[in-house]
Amino acid sequence: MSARTSVPAGAPAAASACASSIVDGTVASQTARGRSSRRANSALPTAVAAIVRPNGIIAAAACCVVLLGPGRPFRRALLVMAPAAVAFVTWLTFLWRWTDDPFIFWKTKGAWDEVTILEFFRDGMEDAARPHMLMALPALAVIAFCWRRLPAHWLTFAAAYLLPSLLVGVVGLGRYVNDCFVSFIAAAMVLEKLPAWLRAAAYTVSLAGLALFSYIITYYKYVP
Repeated sequence: MSARTSVPAGAPAAASACASSIVDGTVASQTARGRSSRRANSALPTAVAAIVRPNGIIAAAACCVVLLGPGRPFRRALLVMAPAAVAFVTWLTFLWRWTDDPFIFWKTKGAWDEVTILEFFRDGMEDAARPHMLMALPALAVIAFCWRRLPAHWLTFAAAYLLPSLLVGVVGLGRYVNDCFVSFIAAAMVLEKLPAWLRAAAYTVSLAGLALFSYIITYYKYVP
């Protein structure tokens, strides 16, 4: 089994949230375009990504990393980043007008019962944070293990998408891992090196965990 054939196993999970899947799809689909096309045809998708989620601007930055590679003109990266930056600033302007605070989304998230990674291990692994850390730590581990084989802009996207939560609050990090396609590709890279029976065991454990988590959400009204 190759990484190419292993990736679709994670695809349904990566597309679970519409806005997040737009952000993910922007980075993934624009990779080939950024490398092969002579036109800066990534501008519209990155602008859309910057509007649908606050961290969508990270998608634009990740696409710019590949466009700023050796021998590639700065103008192409600027043509991709500028519309996304304008879209993002426009969205902040609307928030400012509606709420008197352009960063109201950040303050709203601050109302959650957040736990940093240091507090998680120091204060006894709070229940609300456990599922998120259970998903995040293996994902970060496989990305770190495969970092030499992953494109620089994918690593940029994964780092900017996942690492800040470790310092500002891990509640929600499980969803970010689920949204970050890079973790699924890295996992596929690891799985393709394992014997078939270990791959089967890994998928079985994954399915069992999904079933258990679905049960917890349904019967205990747990909101991840």
